[in-house]
This record gives sequence, structure tokens and C-alpha cells, in this order.
Amino acid sequence: MRNLPGLTLEITRPDEDEAALLIAELDAFLQPIYPPESQHGLGIEALCAPHITFFLARHGRDAVGCGGLKRFDDYGELSRFYVRPQARGQGIARAILERVEGLARECGLGVMRLESGNRQPEALALYHSAGYRTRGPFGSYASHPNCIFMEKML
Repeated sequence: MRNLPGLTLEITRPDEDEAALLIAELDAFLQPIYPPESQHGLGIEALCAPHITFFLARHGRDAVGCGGLKRFDDYGELSRFYVRPQARGQGIARAILERVEGLARECGLGVMRLESGNRQPEALALYHSAGYRTRGPFGSYASHPNCIFMEKML
């Protein structure tokens, strides 16, 4: 994980207050920019499944971001990845992404995948700079003009 002074990443339950608030903020951000058929975020109850590990990023005492690893037999999927706007540009998103990828490696997964949207250029730039490449839909996802599917070999 990147060494950012004051940043900690902890495993938490997505139904804990701070994590649930971040997930709600992510939903509020995505709702006006994407139609419902291209919003695929898991609900809090689904995020509590045993095959999902959820991380909360703190800067000092403040919760500033989150992200989860959804484990499948042969790949991991980045899920519910978000950094609060006031905390962006400090390397927090990259630190969360690297921690999720690290856990995927620890679990023996050789591939990370994600679904994002075409109206989030900053997120797409982060994924590309971290080694993700565009691919077709995977798992239960269907093709949609607003959806971007990516993967990275670990």
C-alpha cells in the first residue's frame, strides 16, 4: 500500500455507519449521471456476503473512501469504489485500489475486473494508469453504451 501520512485502510462491514454513508454518497453521485440500467452497484446487504471484503479508508479519523473485493473462483472484482470529492487528488483512490488488488493476490486470484461508467474520466484514467485494460462484459453484466469493463492481470 502507498505510504500516505495519516491514511489507514481497515476492513469493515459495509453496514457500519461510516461505510454505509460513503456507499450512499456514491449512489447519490452516480444516480444523476447514469440511467438505472447502467447502475450495477451492490446494495449494503449484498456487500455483507462472505465472499466480499470491504475496506474503509481513513485520513486521520475521517472516513474518506471505500472499496470492496468481490471474490469469484478465477477473478476478483472491484466493487463500490469511492473517494469523497474533498479527498481526491491525494493518492487515496490508488491506495485503496492497491490494497484491494493485494488482497486478491493473497487469495490466489490472478485477475482483477471492474465495471465503471463512461462519464467518470478521472476513474477511468486511474484504472488505465494502474494497468487495467478495456474488455467485454463479464459475469452477469450485459453490454450497455455507458458501461466500461476492464481487467488487469495480477
